Amino acid sequence: MIILVDYDNIETSILRLGAVHVVNRIVSKIDSMEVDSNHRITIRLYGGWYLNNNFTHKAQALSAEISANFPNTAMLSDNSTSVIIKCEMAYSILADPTNHLFSTFRPRGMPWGLKAHNPTTSCGCSNSSCPIVATHHFLQNNKCGVCNTVKPEDVFYRGEQN
Repeated sequence: MIILVDYDNIETSILRLGAVHVVNRIVSKIDSMEVDSNHRITIRLYGGWYLNNNFTHKAQALSAEISANFPNTAMLSDNSTSVIIKCEMAYSILADPTNHLFSTFRPRGMPWGLKAHNPTTSCGCSNSSCPIVATHHFLQNNKCGVCNTVKPEDVFYRGEQN
């Protein structure tokens, strides 16, 4: 059995618990009648693994976690059937495994509508050298208050699976 998972669209609260948790959560929903006689399941995680031809930081961390924890065994929904789980990051489609899919992650421009409260008025910050005050001014004025050339879109971006 092969299960394809769009890893970038899993809730952040679930992802924080790690790949082992994600995989076990998926496997725990599988009925023993759905698994073939060899009791093996391959989980392929698709996501934005490459920024151009370079592995993203998220992909590096996930790759290390997968290497450290898989293959392993897990129980199916009946709590009596054990299966061997192989987990892998999908760098290609199964029909053409030698053709890596590069540029699957792209940085997008600054998130639209980003706003910030002034910490001196909203939180009572009284530190004159507070970096958050400078960040607030940077976002409000749409440029750096020191050099007057750097804009928020030069610094902030939102990542997106391609």
